[in-house]
Amino acid sequence: MIRSNGILFAADSAADPPLWGKVLFIGFAAILFGTMLVGLVFVIRDSIRRRGRWGMNGAPTFCPNCGQPAPAVRKPANFQQALWGGNTCKECGCEYDKWGRRKFCPKCTAKLPEIARPRTFSEANVVRGACPSCGHQSTLFRLLPPQYHDE
Repeated sequence: MIRSNGILFAADSAADPPLWGKVLFIGFAAILFGTMLVGLVFVIRDSIRRRGRWGMNGAPTFCPNCGQPAPAVRKPANFQQALWGGNTCKECGCEYDKWGRRKFCPKCTAKLPEIARPRTFSEANVVRGACPSCGHQSTLFRLLPPQYHDE
């Protein structure tokens, strides 16, 4: 109510949104905020674990096969790399993910098991593993280029 010269006037009720509009807006905002919170939890979880699709890797990555550093500006070779990160080495053609982990066996092209990226300088600089299909031993991670360590 608005009072003017002793006369009461009814306030314009069209200025206030209806109750169902307020409830709808608050519900939409809660769903949006909840979705963003779940996404943030996934990013933090995978960044701490140093594996998975959702995390962010700030450490430099090198080709596990030849030790070539990943380019600073990434050019994805396929949709998977564009969506989740990763690179294909220009020198040897090895495909690796954003953590620097080799994705496929070089001998039989089977998918290699997912292991966590070791902490830089606290564990081995080269991590080797076997293919579950053919047993071929290959380098899964390379944390430093070859000139800095012996294999």
